[in-house]
Amino acid sequence: MKKIFSLFLLVFLFVNCEDKTVPEDLGDSSVQVIKGNQTYDFHFDSFNSCNKNCDNLYIHINYRKKGAERFSLYFYLKDNGAIDKIWYLGDEGVFTSSYFDPYNHFQITNYSFNNKTGALYFEFEGNLFINTVANREPFFLKGKVDIPALNDIECRNYFTNLLTLQNENTRLLFNRGGSAIENLNTPQKKFCYEFFTDNGFRFTLNSEKNINELPLGEYSFTTKNAINNIMLREFAGKPDISPTLHDKDWIEYETSGSYTITGQLKKDGYDVTVGDINIKAFRNKELKYNFEKIHFEAVNIE
Repeated sequence: MKKIFSLFLLVFLFVNCEDKTVPEDLGDSSVQVIKGNQTYDFHFDSFNSCNKNCDNLYIHINYRKKGAERFSLYFYLKDNGAIDKIWYLGDEGVFTSSYFDPYNHFQITNYSFNNKTGALYFEFEGNLFINTVANREPFFLKGKVDIPALNDIECRNYFTNLLTLQNENTRLLFNRGGSAIENLNTPQKKFCYEFFTDNGFRFTLNSEKNINELPLGEYSFTTKNAINNIMLREFAGKPDISPTLHDKDWIEYETSGSYTITGQLKKDGYDVTVGDINIKAFRNKELKYNFEKIHFEAVNIE
């Protein structure tokens, strides 16, 4: 990630800004960016700067106009609309989305993506951050992006854990995660399947057996289960662009519920377990969350 970040800095040129904006009429895609008291409406060539790769959407927008301010805006999204990372580079500095809870500070709304045609539209509004040490004020952006046909790069040998629950009351959209084996070669060995959402939740499904080898059916757990359970933590720290995990920044809930394995299948060459999660989360014996029918897909570890 540091290499990518450095590359962005090398290719970005800072110039003196002018107190006016001039729309560009180049390219098939349109964008509006509002920052401060300025509104920028312009077109850009999405074919060379944006693409879809597997379930990832990469949107690179450059505003370049001779004699005017220049800036770059990068959206790294999942195809379900979840935020992975957002960058802004301009005369104001380099600002980034909060790593563990980007959606809590920067919202993607009215999101629409057509997997067949590649048509993408979304609106955005919120704060980006430079870092927590510099004590800089958040950088506010607002706008919209309209791309008629996103370039689709062939997906090869890629799959990651997935977790989704979205309705009028709840939004849980996976944006990153992974699988691991803890306490290998000990009696406490357990398989861990982790799911992060872009609004700050961290689900961890723990099992003493590889769930890819479990029969289809329902598996219940209570707050007393030490290994076979689903842990739920919620990010409660200050906005932070660093990917470092600090235990003090997370609220850990007591949980009970069940997960149901509905399928064992192959996806892009990977063994994948598919199912649903029902979970209740308590803190000091008070019910804080009751999530039902969270869809999950977990990649086999071994």
